Amino acid sequence: FYMIKSKKLVAGLAALSIAGVSFADVEFSFKNELSSDIVNITSVKDENDAVSTATSFAGIRNKTVVDFKSEKVDAGLDIRFWFLPVDSQKTVGGNLEDYTFVEFFGYDVHDYYIEYRPFNILTFGFHDTINTNGSYLPVWDDNVSTGNLGSDFVVCLRPIEGLRIATGIDFISTIGVDENDNSYNQNFIWNSGIDYTMEDVFSVGFTARDVLSDDRAFGFYGSLDMVDGLSMTAGFGINAEEVGEYEVSGNVLTFGATYENEDSNMAFGLDFATNFSNEESEKDLYLGANWGWGINDDWSLSTELLMAWDLNKADAGDYIVHPFASWTHEIHTIEAGVQFEFNDSEFGVCFPVKYTVEF
Repeated sequence: FYMIKSKKLVAGLAALSIAGVSFADVEFSFKNELSSDIVNITSVKDENDAVSTATSFAGIRNKTVVDFKSEKVDAGLDIRFWFLPVDSQKTVGGNLEDYTFVEFFGYDVHDYYIEYRPFNILTFGFHDTINTNGSYLPVWDDNVSTGNLGSDFVVCLRPIEGLRIATGIDFISTIGVDENDNSYNQNFIWNSGIDYTMEDVFSVGFTARDVLSDDRAFGFYGSLDMVDGLSMTAGFGINAEEVGEYEVSGNVLTFGATYENEDSNMAFGLDFATNFSNEESEKDLYLGANWGWGINDDWSLSTELLMAWDLNKADAGDYIVHPFASWTHEIHTIEAGVQFEFNDSEFGVCFPVKYTVEF
């Protein structure tokens, strides 16, 4: 039973607002997150209503993100490693048996990017993700795949302020390969998109991804920021990859919203995603909500709620409830809470903690 690690709060909840260290025309930012769910306790009910319970160490994860920005060159790196128990199988007396081992310091360069601007209106990027604003879901804290204008190699033109026109290819593309040659089954992957943003007012964007293949995907997204404290995003992705913790995929309609009230020092977030029922998708409807209250400059209380349903089955859905507290002092933030995850046959609880250093 998979326990999902906690996501960050809606921006502004934890009072951590250090934007980076600036040196003349150069900005450098650093963020490190060390986290663990401590222990996973899981109860499963079988078809005879018999309940079995298991307890396991949840492992430790570390995420390090570094960003460098200057007048002509930007670059970033996202590195992750972990110390995790791994379920596997081994042969005993000619039979396969399940067992668990511990993987010491698995390592992954999760993401990186480099972009440079020989002219103010022209950008060349490598492994660059350029998300249009309307594709962002605040509770999930990520962008829908069909909201990405970028590519492994991308050219982005900014002819006027707020307008971005991007086109590029992914490095795994092939050209001129015989379609009967099974050793090469990847086509030329071409991505393109355009968006326009009027800051603090609205944005609109359109993307086309892998347009030369049968797996082509398109996205239409927009955002509104006209009301003080309220931000809304909405869009529709055709052949979108997994959206939300419960992986809604296919032709996905999305909506997101955040609201911050400075007088009460409270903030709220909302996610919505649905594919209107898709048999190939794990889930068809996802809802997310979070709430946070800044008690003072150091302490805040928050709750996150995630829900998902398979519209092709008459089940009760899957749910996650995660209340937690945060303490922030200068560049340090500590979060601790409890997380419950359950459906009609399984129940799990873990105790997520996270230590973040950011400057």
